[in-house]
Amino acid sequence: MQYSDMITILVNQRKKLKITQEELSDLIGCDRTLITKWERQQAIPNVMNFMSWSNALQKEIQIKEIRQANSSREKSRLYELQCE
Repeated sequence: MQYSDMITILVNQRKKLKITQEELSDLIGCDRTLITKWERQQAIPNVMNFMSWSNALQKEIQIKEIRQANSSREKSRLYELQCE
């Protein structure tokens, strides 16, 4: 699932639940302008904020490791996020 698809799901869920961006920001504990930037994909939330955002909207995010990539300096893991 693409990041933009997950954002669309979360925006639609917020609207379905009739929660304003202000109310959502209170639930998550961040500024409303940050919610606006996330929804417009002008900023990317960190993992904790993303999880808080989805939990506040009663959406479950599944994180699945899809592969481990090796670089010359360090090992990194690639993940796939799924929003249900």
